[in-house]
Amino acid sequence: MSKIKIGLDIDGVLLNTMAEFLNLLNWKKGTNYERDDIKHYELTTCFPITKEDEALYFSNLSVRHIPLQDTRWVEVINNLIHHLKAEIILITCNSDERVKEYRRLLMLHRIPFHDIINIPYGQLKTNVLKNLNLNYYIDDSPYQIEAVKDIQKTYCYAQPWNHSVNGVYRAYNPLQFYSSVKDLETYGRDYTIG
Repeated sequence: MSKIKIGLDIDGVLLNTMAEFLNLLNWKKGTNYERDDIKHYELTTCFPITKEDEALYFSNLSVRHIPLQDTRWVEVINNLIHHLKAEIILITCNSDERVKEYRRLLMLHRIPFHDIINIPYGQLKTNVLKNLNLNYYIDDSPYQIEAVKDIQKTYCYAQPWNHSVNGVYRAYNPLQFYSSVKDLETYGRDYTIG
């Protein structure tokens, strides 16, 4: 089996960044918003905040408090690396300082990876993903998914804010993603979600 390259988005796929965002928002505004209150990727349409508020809240997140989206990612990524001989590339749109913090956090969570690619905040990942020649990619952003779904096998990591995404595989958890990739690599067909 030849080595495969898998790209994983960090915020919203590996890390539950939205949980820490909601903690900060609720603390600042005295509210009780929950994950299911996020019906759209544009947070200004979900909450009484401006774009400036949103950017400020995200820049002030305490990275060390951001939990894994799902603790099964540890097992899944290890299986991708050891059983499927995959190269794992993490992709994010953040500040360089935030990426350094993410490296430390992911090491604490025991998430193995080969590289982190940082794209300037607010830009689409299209050109970078074309150059990476990934076999598989998973993201939660409807905008990023739409922009890259024709480049490689793209998965939408199911979140309340991306129900409108069509034309890609939808993974509801890390085990489903792993099973799909494993079936495609082993049998040339996905027996789990497609």
